[in-house]
Amino acid sequence: MKSLYALALTALAFSAQAATPAASGTQAIECFAVYKMAGDAPQNAGNKSDIVKSQNLMQWSMEKAGVTQKQFNGTIDAFMGKLNKMEPTSAQKYMGGKIASCNTYAKSQYDAYLKEKAAPSK
Repeated sequence: MKSLYALALTALAFSAQAATPAASGTQAIECFAVYKMAGDAPQNAGNKSDIVKSQNLMQWSMEKAGVTQKQFNGTIDAFMGKLNKMEPTSAQKYMGGKIASCNTYAKSQYDAYLKEKAAPSK
């Protein structure tokens, strides 16, 4: 069985789509959870530093989207509740799609991060 992170790497080729700030915040929260789960999985130990970088990028994305602690907690609870109600096969399929979506989102957010860092300071 492939590790979650190994599956995630295959999704980087997808092009990113723009999202509204609210949707962007929700996606950043869910992706933070996905990367946190991937980082906690023993089979991903060799990719831990890359996963932590992805988590940090999602934290930056949440800050940019103005995510509150209340929004974070509610989104995490809903995400994990949905995942926990699924049968293992359905959960694995759902997570495969979520990983692909998160990697696409992470690529777009990394591009935005680099653009912001390259902009002259005011």
